[in-house]
Amino acid sequence: MDYHNKYKLAISIMTANRKAVLEEVLQKLLKPLYDRKIGLYLFDGSDKGDLAALIEDYRNQGFDNLHYSYYDPKDYKGDERYIALQRASDSRVSVDADYVWLCSDKFVPRPECLDSVIENIDKGYDIIVYNVLFRKGEVTKAYEDKVEFFRDCGAKLQMLLVPIIKKEIAGTYTKEHVKKCADEMKYLEIEMIFQSISNIEEFKGLLLCLGGDDYWGLLPISLPYIVSGHVKEKRTLEVFVEKVYNTITGLPSIYDSRKKEVMKKFSCNTWFSFVGFVKLRRLNGYDFKQSLEYLGKWKYVTNVPVLIILLISLFPPKAMDYLYKIIWSYKRFRNKPCF
Repeated sequence: MDYHNKYKLAISIMTANRKAVLEEVLQKLLKPLYDRKIGLYLFDGSDKGDLAALIEDYRNQGFDNLHYSYYDPKDYKGDERYIALQRASDSRVSVDADYVWLCSDKFVPRPECLDSVIENIDKGYDIIVYNVLFRKGEVTKAYEDKVEFFRDCGAKLQMLLVPIIKKEIAGTYTKEHVKKCADEMKYLEIEMIFQSISNIEEFKGLLLCLGGDDYWGLLPISLPYIVSGHVKEKRTLEVFVEKVYNTITGLPSIYDSRKKEVMKKFSCNTWFSFVGFVKLRRLNGYDFKQSLEYLGKWKYVTNVPVLIILLISLFPPKAMDYLYKIIWSYKRFRNKPCF
């Protein structure tokens, strides 16, 4: 495979107002990346540009694989809904690498994950999906059938850290396309990746599973716990019901035979499992009124009976916190995943 960019692989992270977290990201991740000639691109939308000095300090130590861009919110004059559009586009399009690994600033890859991805890059895959949402029995698998890949890997793309995409796919994340996703309330990664894949004549994809049946050994490096913004703002049902429905149903017709199946998988094992609803309620992330608003779409995204969803929403968060800790302790003891 011919390479024409600065890096074979680069990690791209959007961040905002999380200086302490980024300090830990750099401490844990930067040297392993430098040793492997992997770029790290940070796209910062913080209220203050206080990461610049930290970045400069690392660069003065010789870490020239670290790249930083600051997007001052005070410079933005448009509609507040679109303040992150340019940053979201740049974090994909402007990364100078043959493959862009889209990551979160809460979870970053372990060194062994980096090595496994590097081993597979020269095989010319259009996309590599690192299976951080491990399910027992899944194994590394190559795909040439787009619909089969959609069936097996579509739901996994709900998480950053999962997709490693070829530059040609990353280049489709123009500002106009990102805005269109926001306007139509669509899930950006699912929309852009599967729209792109539908136009690739000789598709090659890879599901990369690591660690056998040891779930806990597969987890990425987890940085300080942060409650997701959609939970704090009670937007979880909007994000994982409405946006998922809009996104999947609007994909090209080649995926039609698998759309309902993928929609059901999307958060069926995470936020919309029994444990997921308990966790969501313990964080005060949804309530009874919201449950009623989405009655017509629950059947598309979860196997949990609607009555159970409604009942959990009626319990006080403290009661669900107690129940969740019991469930988590039991599953941890049995070495089983617990979202």
